[in-house]
Amino acid sequence: MLYVALAVSILAFALALRVLDAVRVMRAPDLDDEVKEQRVQAASIALFGRFFAVTWRFAAAVAAGALPVLLVAWAGWVSLDAMLEAMLSLEVILAGTVAFVLVLVLGR
Repeated sequence: MLYVALAVSILAFALALRVLDAVRVMRAPDLDDEVKEQRVQAASIALFGRFFAVTWRFAAAVAAGALPVLLVAWAGWVSLDAMLEAMLSLEVILAGTVAFVLVLVLGR
């Protein structure tokens, strides 16, 4: 649920930026109505494209993280409950955070 909330907040932020761009174009006194309409439509199309790109990347990231866990549970090597309990332990959370930061830092 946390990831869904974060994804929604990111999308809302992107939407707000796009809406502000569209409002700025609509208020421009030096543009005629047809130019304004074309620019607002272009901003709307770009917004939808970015929405789908963010949604696709979010779904791919969730699937990449969940797939190994589900495959191990499906194969019967470790139960899903045991993996979830382990993933929620403080040691695994700290180790995962350190590993994530190291990958980000060393990957640059």
